[in-house]
Amino acid sequence: MNRLTNGCPYLFESLGLALAYALLAKLAVAFYSVNGFVSIIWPCSGLALTALLIGGSRYWPGIFMGALAGNLMTGNSLGISALIASGNALEALAGFWLLCNNRHFDLALKHPQDYVWLGVSAMLSALVGALIGIAGLALSGLQAPQALFADLLNWWQGDVLGIMLITPFILVWRHPPHGWFSWGRLPETIACFGLAWFFGQIIFLGWFSQLLIPMMGFWMILFFVWSAVRFGHHGALLVMFISTTQNLLGLVRQAVFWGATDFPTGMVNFWLYSLVLSGVGVLLASILYESNQAKQTLSLSEEKLRKMFEMSPVGMARNSLDGHYLEANDTFLAMVGYTLAELNQLTYWHLTPQEYEAQEAFQLDLLRTHRRYGPYEKEYIHKDGHRFAVRLNGVLITGSDGEQFIWSMVEDITERKQNEEAMRLATLVYQNSSEAMMVTDAHDTIIAINPAFTYLTGYTQADIIGQTPHIRSRGHQDKACYQQMWRQVHATGAWQGELWNLRKSGEARAEWLNINTIFNQDGSVHRRVALFHDITEKKAADDLIWQQANFDSLTGLPNRHLFHKRLTEEVEKMHGRQRQLALLSLDLDRFKEVNDSL
Repeated sequence: MNRLTNGCPYLFESLGLALAYALLAKLAVAFYSVNGFVSIIWPCSGLALTALLIGGSRYWPGIFMGALAGNLMTGNSLGISALIASGNALEALAGFWLLCNNRHFDLALKHPQDYVWLGVSAMLSALVGALIGIAGLALSGLQAPQALFADLLNWWQGDVLGIMLITPFILVWRHPPHGWFSWGRLPETIACFGLAWFFGQIIFLGWFSQLLIPMMGFWMILFFVWSAVRFGHHGALLVMFISTTQNLLGLVRQAVFWGATDFPTGMVNFWLYSLVLSGVGVLLASILYESNQAKQTLSLSEEKLRKMFEMSPVGMARNSLDGHYLEANDTFLAMVGYTLAELNQLTYWHLTPQEYEAQEAFQLDLLRTHRRYGPYEKEYIHKDGHRFAVRLNGVLITGSDGEQFIWSMVEDITERKQNEEAMRLATLVYQNSSEAMMVTDAHDTIIAINPAFTYLTGYTQADIIGQTPHIRSRGHQDKACYQQMWRQVHATGAWQGELWNLRKSGEARAEWLNINTIFNQDGSVHRRVALFHDITEKKAADDLIWQQANFDSLTGLPNRHLFHKRLTEEVEKMHGRQRQLALLSLDLDRFKEVNDSL
């Protein structure tokens, strides 16, 4: 019915609704009316409210037309019929408004409160239709004034019962049940609903009345419970439909167990019986549905928690208060080296070195006081005897039976401890190295220096952090040398060589420099590390040794050693070029005596 409000589909649906309403009205008045005007059950009210709940308020004209036609067929005048039809339409609209504006109401009627809200809305909206309908009868003069209150009550009862029986049935059964006729459930389906029909025939229509004593109506409760427990809302409403149909048929034949001689009283009893029995069945089905949903949710949560427990990368274990291991996941078992069967024979203290007893006592005090302990670090003893570092957290849990357990989350931090130790050693080396160290970021901004850097250059952290290495060059060395150095660093990530840089005082110093680059996983630059040491004195000493080895100390002229070296170089050069070399030797008389004596 969820279609556009214009066009042929909507028109045909509205006419179909009107026709169904009119026929039901005619049948209800013909068979179930006490006085020819008021029926103890008015299924049209349930049909009307259901049509609006499913299709929307746009179907109210179909309700009005059907009610108008039904009243005209019963012999009412056009004016009275229109007034009563207006009451029927307003009743459906009032119920629709009450339920649609209730955010707690679900059309599927899966929860007990849905059926309760439907009942409250039925009682309130039925009062609208009953008041307008009885007002129409009073205006027509068809009813005696002293009978108006009784007719109002019967009208209201009929509308309420019609809503409570018809509306739930249509709302639920518009979605057929699943699995009823599978080979596994077919025998139970036939037994439940077949026996419900058979017992209804006996109770309401007097089958085997000559052979059996009159059977009480409460026997039907068994089938309501059976159907609600095993077949849910669909089952309970189907049994309700079966028993109500049989009950109404018996009422028409005056063969009901209420008693055939008191027709109006019997109908009131029927009203109460049907309303209570159907209410019990539907509410039971709703309660069981909620219970099953809660169980499924709990089961799903337990399954998720179990998977988290089993697949967690963190070790998890459950201990009794005396320390015995009751449960552990695979991560914890791999961590300690025991199987679960072996671990169940041990206590918490079997894995804990003795030097941690004082710390453990303190953590257990925290557990008793605050119901949790940690996080803290300690060591465990592996099955093979070696120790490993762990980090623990724990909580005290009380089970549904009142027994208390300790849940512990254990993380193996051996690798982290090793990394921390390596970092400490690296820090010690960094801080105590005689090599000056400087670290820059990807943009060549200085972010760290060690004490040796300050000692060799005079720059403190406050002076140098945030600057670039160019602060120490300031044009002292050839610019081309620096450009070549940075080209190689950017191309290969590394460079080493000799450079002249300035101390903070402006003094030029020679340095032997090593530059290395640390890259990110994507190949981008993360850090650059420069290590250098001062070679100024060594360079001066090397120059002095070379000067003394190659020049005469008195005259400053090249000596024999340098002469032979240069001659050899020239010979090799001319040989490579295939050219000749001329050597001119001058002999100075008595030069050796002058050189030796002076």
